[in-house]
Amino acid sequence: AVEEVESIQMLQQNKVKMNKLAELDEQSKQLTSHIEDHYNIKRDPEQILNATSTLAQKAAMRDPEDKAKGQYFLAGTGVETNKTAEHLSNIKDLKIHEPTQMVSEIDIDKFIQREHENIITSAIEEAKRETEEEFTRAHTHRMNCDWEQGVYSRETILSYFSQGSNSSWKRKRSNELVLAGNTRKKPRTPANHHHYPRTNHLGSEPDRDQKRFMYGSIVEQFFNSSYSFGLISRFKEIYSHSQIRENDQQIFASFIDSWSIIEIMAQEDTNEYHIQPGKFEESTLIEETHSTIRQRKLFLFGGINFLEQQYYNFMVNSNRITNHPTETAISFAKTVVPRNMDHTWGAIYYCFRSGDINGAINLAIQNEEDKVAGFLKLYKKYQQKGEFIPEQELEPIKQHFQGLYESSVYEFVLVNVLGKCNHRVPLKKFPPPWTVNDYMWFNLHMISNVSESSNNDSGQTLTDFQNSLLELGPRFFNPEDNKPLLFFQILLLSQQFENAIDYLNSISQFPVESFHFSLSLYFYGMLRQPNPGSVDHPIFGDYRGYPYFDYVRYVRQYASSFNDPLSSLVYLETIRNEDLKKEAIIELMLRTAQYDPILRKLGETGIKNDIAHQAGIEAQKNGRTREAIYLFKQAKVKSDLIVFNKFQNIEKVMNIMNKKLGGLLTIDTHEREEYVRLAVEIRDEYDASISEGKKQLQELIYLAYFFEAYHKGRYAEAFDRIRELKLVPLDQSEVDEKEKQFKNWGEQVRRNFAEILLATMSCIMHVINPRDHNDKRKDSLKKTAKAILPFSTMVRFRLPADVHQELLRMELKISNM
Repeated sequence: AVEEVESIQMLQQNKVKMNKLAELDEQSKQLTSHIEDHYNIKRDPEQILNATSTLAQKAAMRDPEDKAKGQYFLAGTGVETNKTAEHLSNIKDLKIHEPTQMVSEIDIDKFIQREHENIITSAIEEAKRETEEEFTRAHTHRMNCDWEQGVYSRETILSYFSQGSNSSWKRKRSNELVLAGNTRKKPRTPANHHHYPRTNHLGSEPDRDQKRFMYGSIVEQFFNSSYSFGLISRFKEIYSHSQIRENDQQIFASFIDSWSIIEIMAQEDTNEYHIQPGKFEESTLIEETHSTIRQRKLFLFGGINFLEQQYYNFMVNSNRITNHPTETAISFAKTVVPRNMDHTWGAIYYCFRSGDINGAINLAIQNEEDKVAGFLKLYKKYQQKGEFIPEQELEPIKQHFQGLYESSVYEFVLVNVLGKCNHRVPLKKFPPPWTVNDYMWFNLHMISNVSESSNNDSGQTLTDFQNSLLELGPRFFNPEDNKPLLFFQILLLSQQFENAIDYLNSISQFPVESFHFSLSLYFYGMLRQPNPGSVDHPIFGDYRGYPYFDYVRYVRQYASSFNDPLSSLVYLETIRNEDLKKEAIIELMLRTAQYDPILRKLGETGIKNDIAHQAGIEAQKNGRTREAIYLFKQAKVKSDLIVFNKFQNIEKVMNIMNKKLGGLLTIDTHEREEYVRLAVEIRDEYDASISEGKKQLQELIYLAYFFEAYHKGRYAEAFDRIRELKLVPLDQSEVDEKEKQFKNWGEQVRRNFAEILLATMSCIMHVINPRDHNDKRKDSLKKTAKAILPFSTMVRFRLPADVHQELLRMELKISNM
């Protein structure tokens, strides 16, 4: 009975195992049902059960010695079987075995779609980040420009409330004028550079817009006429011929003197103009050359010449004698020289002081002062050459000067100037009245070296004198603050042109004059510019220990204040550096979007093509597609002297238009209609040219017409257009041919491929009329629909899964119509 029970239990267990194996077999068949030619299990569950039982019996009957040998072998390799068995017994199947999804159950189309969506999301986030960065940069740049343009009014208010407070400049209020010593200071650097305090001086200011108009008219005429007249002399005429109000007389006279200083230094006061832009540019070079030293000497003698002409006018106005310079000096000497002094030396001195060297020589000879006459002849000889008297030839003059300390102050100063003997002498040794102009005239004469790197211990150098003037500051020369342009003229005479513009710019009353003084100095190359490779530098600053004034940045700031872009263009064309000029004009074009008037004006200058091309690139970068297309079209112009890369620009226009139209192709908007019209214009304009871009543009135009008809419900017209385009097969016989032709279609066509197929099927659905008795037409449309389905799967372009499903649904619906 026990054996019978055990046999019954064993049969039941075998039956359970058989059922489980049968279930596994059935499940395996279901899993592999969709696979063709898969491996089929030939044995039934009973055979499998018997085979496994046999294997189990063989394993149970294994010799115990084999187990011992195996353990010994594993121990030799460092494996302990007992511990391994314990670890294996502790492992839970649920933790290490995870269900694996079959490959057949994965939707690859959805996976790719999700990846595509992730890529688009990443691109949007990246574009957002770049847009925010670009906005921040542009906003910061705009804020900086607004700050610079409004700094006049802000600092004027601040200076009003801070009058009398400590200034960054030394202010000495002294009735006695101390001559500049040999201070040996380096040129101004950022560490000791201070801006001048802004002030608003007395006098009713002329209308600023009127001044801008007068200056602007002269600038435009000057550059349009290819420098046919003197620019500085014409600027000076603004103040010479204008009606002067009583309160403005002093300011107008000061501006006339200031323009005269630059006019003489730039040698623009000749009858025949030889205008050469940047002709004194070498004077601003840090690496000095012989030409650099020569030009600085010319500036020095020009400043002396101005002061002597000014003094002669002063003598004429005092004595009203204009018939002869020497007689004027003699008459003036009789008026101002004290009775206890010799009038002869006074007359000789005033002839020399007013620039009448021949008169001074004649008077010296007449009064038997042959030695001094010889000194004057020596001075005249080298002055005509624009050179200093050599050091060895100065020795006789210096020896003669040693015995003149108790002589007449006129003879003392005259010989001292001729021999550059001693620039540090007490004020009592100068003839009264000793004015600021006399002080400048004397110290300019006493300069013995104009080199920036000079280490001359025997006399005063130009750098010494410049630093002493900066140390004294404007309040020393103008303690009553009633001569706003005096220190400006002092800086010009001492060849500190950059500091002079910075000082005049600090006076809020004269922004127009300040700019046009900088324009004149820059035009002739007298204004040192910053290092071209530097960025984010201030308008006025320091470069390698030497001051500079950035005219290019100054003119861009000034030009931005005009409402008329052509007025701005007039000033931007004054930039001598071609690359910086083009950059400024491109910025003006993109900022104002006034392309037509600016390009028409540039057509006269010969740089229109290059600027239009570069502006088109910038517009394309900023997403201004339509403007970029227009600019590239303008850059194709051909002239006798220059043929700008015409076909390259045509391709750029085509590529931009293709990308833009491809993105708008399936969207029913007014913007698409505008770009289609523009694309037709471009196609017709470049009809003679053959290019890949034009071919793609033509395809996109036809597709745009197709989608326009489709969106407006004109399905028959839309289907006719897609059939004319020959993009999809009309029946099964054309599928292979269209599949091969698909790779020749442009990128923008392939990008819209899914929408094209869906729209085509939709047109077929709407065109087929179930009640239409024209079976031939219906059959043709159904064949087209049936051909589109395999065509969509054969082309090397993965369509989304839902598109395939929709195409299949539409084809089934069409076939049942």
